[in-house]
Amino acid sequence: MPLYRVDRRMGALSADDLDAAVFRSLACLPHFQGLVWLRSYHDAAAGQLTCYFEAARPDDIRQHAEMAHVPCDAVAEVTEYLPDGYR
Repeated sequence: MPLYRVDRRMGALSADDLDAAVFRSLACLPHFQGLVWLRSYHDAAAGQLTCYFEAARPDDIRQHAEMAHVPCDAVAEVTEYLPDGYR
């Protein structure tokens, strides 16, 4: 399954705002077969959230974001490299 990085400009978020966005995202995931949220990184200083998903199609990620009412500024297919593969 392809791996995607999703960039979201979130602006300033309270902990409650972030929790609500996560809840909406999780509630919408079952509507998209094969869409798997792997992890996210929040940069509060930059107002940026970077998420990683497995998905059959990038459009599934965009539609999920729309349904969950979360920004989706960019979706890019990426390749994962782990340090263990080089040891």
